[in-house]
Amino acid sequence: MIKQNDTATITLLLLISLVALIYALMFFYANTAEAFIARLGGDFAQQGESGYFWMRQIGIIYVALAIGNIIALMATPEQCTVYFRAMLVLTFFAFMRALWITMTVEGGTNNLMPLISQGLVWLGFLIIYARSGQRSGSNVLWF
Repeated sequence: MIKQNDTATITLLLLISLVALIYALMFFYANTAEAFIARLGGDFAQQGESGYFWMRQIGIIYVALAIGNIIALMATPEQCTVYFRAMLVLTFFAFMRALWITMTVEGGTNNLMPLISQGLVWLGFLIIYARSGQRSGSNVLWF
């Protein structure tokens, strides 16, 4: 049923899907969402019902990411071109956003895990995109 030929691509898509499902389940339920917010600390600890509503919406986005990756496993790389390009661009902007938030926190931050994890997801999609033969060049200066 899996039509991707590259073992690294299959492994990366499955790992990203697994992490997305774990985050989705964490954001869906109130107890785990409260634990996530308590870990953030600061003003985030004062979370109302509307905040939990938005966290559930983010959980739905993570489920959609996992479903998209599973569907990409069942299609050929040529059929996944648009999906891989979109995910590459979106994860790059998400990484830039995480970098900006990390750099602008007053007093610095000790929690670099969101930045590192978002960077790893972007790197994973970059590897998937390159290994599926969809890049125009072989290095950064291909233009």
